[in-house]
Amino acid sequence: MRRVDLLGMQALAKSSEAAGANAPRGRALYLSTLVGDLASNIAYFALAGSGQRTKGAQIAAGAALGVIAGIGAVVLPRPLGLSTATTSRTPAMAALTIALYTAGGLAAGAVARGWRATTKRRPKSRDSAPSPDQRT
Repeated sequence: MRRVDLLGMQALAKSSEAAGANAPRGRALYLSTLVGDLASNIAYFALAGSGQRTKGAQIAAGAALGVIAGIGAVVLPRPLGLSTATTSRTPAMAALTIALYTAGGLAAGAVARGWRATTKRRPKSRDSAPSPDQRT
């Protein structure tokens, strides 16, 4: 099981200390990391639904976002002074990390595509178009 949450906790603790603040500890560190991770992932993967309106663009964008996030999770920990144990200890682990982020991106793209399709089919509000009874 990937424990990217451990990488996030390590990053939060190190960045807090580097900023001269007391890093949260224990459950507070875990919850702070969880909230930050959820917020940043929602904002990041929501990009899959923005931009191009062509068929399949959201899924392609989601896949690209996932690949980029996966590569970042594999490549960035070492230069940032973080542990690579949870994302890239072995080549197989690095490949799986990228694959999991890509799967998340594909899921975000599929949701964005479904959302867009649903909003296209939604009828206009009753206020904008007269009903058949009102036309006569």
